[in-house]
Amino acid sequence: MTYEPRQNARTSEDLDRVRSLQGVVHNAGVLGRSNFAPPPVKARTRVEDFRAGEFSNVKSVVYYTTTGWLATNQSAYQSLITGQPPVASSSQRYFALAALLLASVVFASIGWRVKGNRHHAKE
Repeated sequence: MTYEPRQNARTSEDLDRVRSLQGVVHNAGVLGRSNFAPPPVKARTRVEDFRAGEFSNVKSVVYYTTTGWLATNQSAYQSLITGQPPVASSSQRYFALAALLLASVVFASIGWRVKGNRHHAKE
């Protein structure tokens, strides 16, 4: 269950239950080297991550992932804390520029071929 302080709460007893989960446990065991927490992410998963509270004023960050948990030093994680979009690395900017240049060359060559075919069709 998840509890939050009531509005105008004065003591630690002034709590409201905001979420509860009911289910059946089919298997349980002691965490060891072969099974670790947090569990691996295998499908689109909503993560509410409370690690930000250890080093910032932010209580938690929420993100969706299919590739695994964000590391706290990743720019995507830091951008969730600051509310600013992540800054692209120089290699990401270089790749984007190269892709744009390649796309321009491809489109230009297609345009020249189409124009050349029209010219030959008129003759």
